[in-house]
Amino acid sequence: MKIQLPRFGGIPILLSLAALALSAAVAQISDIPPVKMGLWQTEVTTTMAGMENMPMAHAMGNHSSTTQSCMTPETWKSDLQKLNDSQHKSDCNVTNMHLDTHGMTFDETCTTPNGGNSTIHFEAQFDGNDHMHGTAKMQMSGKGMPQGMTMNMTMTSHYVGADCGDVKPGSAKIIH
Repeated sequence: MKIQLPRFGGIPILLSLAALALSAAVAQISDIPPVKMGLWQTEVTTTMAGMENMPMAHAMGNHSSTTQSCMTPETWKSDLQKLNDSQHKSDCNVTNMHLDTHGMTFDETCTTPNGGNSTIHFEAQFDGNDHMHGTAKMQMSGKGMPQGMTMNMTMTSHYVGADCGDVKPGSAKIIH
């Protein structure tokens, strides 16, 4: 499962935040992740405000999606390293990061060369080794969005089984 920050108007957004949540959330200082390895399914509901008058509002507006991803010890370690590395990027700053076997929280602030910025507050709770749920709030502004935009996400994720089937580690399969 790769952590990618898609770009919108030059400002990074976490449209795949549920995948990040699951990947980073399983991180712990030990070598053994506190969740089951295998196929996970994540449902995300996104609501947006501030884009009502923009041409992309309908394409980017309120929606729900379901994805499946394959969690392996290797993807767990790789995604944790990517999250830790993001704390050292010059255009983004991760603060207030707390991670343990019960959950994860962090704040991230990013800026772009054209003066745009985004802030993210993320929280995830682990409901055992086979379920998790969480929320994220992102606020963005920039030249292309003078009124700003707010995106609120809620997510739930659950373990499906040990066999990932046709879902390869490092990728996600869109179900809905």
